[in-house]
Amino acid sequence: MVIGEESTASWKESGSLETALDEHALVTALDAKGRIIYASQPFCALSQYGQDELLRVDHRIVQANQHPKEYIENLWATIRNGKVWKGELRNRAKDGSFYWVEATIVPGRRQPGIPRHYVTLYSDITERKRLEGSAAYLASIVASSDDAIIGKDLRGLVTSWNDGAAKVFGYTAQEMIGQPIMRLIPAERQREEVDILRRIERGESVKHFETERRRKDGTMISISVTVSPIKDSTGRIVGASKVARNITERLLLEEKFRQGELASRARLRQFAARIISVQEEERERIAREIHDEFAQQLVGLGYDLARLETQVRAIGAKAASPCLKKLGRLRKSVETALQTVRSIATEIRPPILHSGLVNALAWKAREFEASKGIICHFQCNAEEIPLPAEKSLALFRIFQEALTNVARHAQADSVHASLVQTNGTVKLLVRDNGKGFQPRAHAEPKSLGLLGMKERAFYAGGCLRIGSKPGKGTTVEVEIPLTPDLLNQ
Repeated sequence: MVIGEESTASWKESGSLETALDEHALVTALDAKGRIIYASQPFCALSQYGQDELLRVDHRIVQANQHPKEYIENLWATIRNGKVWKGELRNRAKDGSFYWVEATIVPGRRQPGIPRHYVTLYSDITERKRLEGSAAYLASIVASSDDAIIGKDLRGLVTSWNDGAAKVFGYTAQEMIGQPIMRLIPAERQREEVDILRRIERGESVKHFETERRRKDGTMISISVTVSPIKDSTGRIVGASKVARNITERLLLEEKFRQGELASRARLRQFAARIISVQEEERERIAREIHDEFAQQLVGLGYDLARLETQVRAIGAKAASPCLKKLGRLRKSVETALQTVRSIATEIRPPILHSGLVNALAWKAREFEASKGIICHFQCNAEEIPLPAEKSLALFRIFQEALTNVARHAQADSVHASLVQTNGTVKLLVRDNGKGFQPRAHAEPKSLGLLGMKERAFYAGGCLRIGSKPGKGTTVEVEIPLTPDLLNQ
């Protein structure tokens, strides 16, 4: 430990040094002119300066100049009046990196007019600030979303309500927080909420559930709801997070389509194809932002937590044990969040799509088999098939939806898929050995998944056929031309 000669005797005599070292590991002391006369070894390690580089040097050597002028002026006015100042400071280390500290500055014995020295005790809060930054980033996403994002406890009482929820349902946050979510649900659908809460309590999620809810003005709207469990730091389920999207206009538009109100088939194809194109562009953008921004922040945070855990473990003191446990839980939470973020990004827009249709379909078959436990064989008679990007994407989404239907409804244990290029067309065949269904069932208005597959094939200039018999499985066959549309032939 090295102490500067100037003013050393006065502030050692006051007992401030002993008190600071007993109470905290990160300590500095300044003389009345703001020069550093003491810096503890932990503070030197944090700032990356040696003690010989700090002693007798103006304290501004570690300042990052990131705070408003008024903030710093208030600090000095407080301590020069002999009062203790507490607050947060962002400093700059020797290598140019920033770190955050929570500082308590204690003035020493006063000369006439001002204290003779100032002792500062610090807590390193850099990791906390990083966590707060990530939380603020996520909160900004929630706040700016047009979707209703709602938190509720296991009793069904609303705990959070974003601006999107106010737009969708007409109630302000003040009107809904603390109120039962049943306020939005018509009597004939309240059983849905009971069933959803039971599933949440079992740790299950509810995805893209379409239903109806009542706005504040009494009008009924159609919504698509995704509900996931909320867990505390111990893993206990304490509530649910609900994302609700108003799909009233979409359903009304679909009804108009079914009623034939859009007379021009060509215009319908162009319009719907543009919607799908915009959706895919938005999916790609969102997936990229999730991966490049949030996932990378979580990776960095995980590294920092692991390094901090190693440093704390090196101390070896019994007092470090609770801290190690908490750091371990935080690191596991970050790893879980990172895995979830990557899974969401892949589900929204699989990166394999950029490597060609054949590779993308083969990857999807492997991923389906691994995640669902249903055998999925895929084969193709060519290494790659020269299709425009929009047609390749249509085939991939049809294959994806077909496998989703197998997992949800077929009760199958195997799927055989093939992609064949022949006679100027590309044919995708997906056959399962499940329970099958009545051929007329897929023509019913509620079968939106099958309708969506037919529409994608149509917009790609092809056609889709579905064959099924009870107990005989289901076959989905889609044929898309390499050149002009089949419909024009």
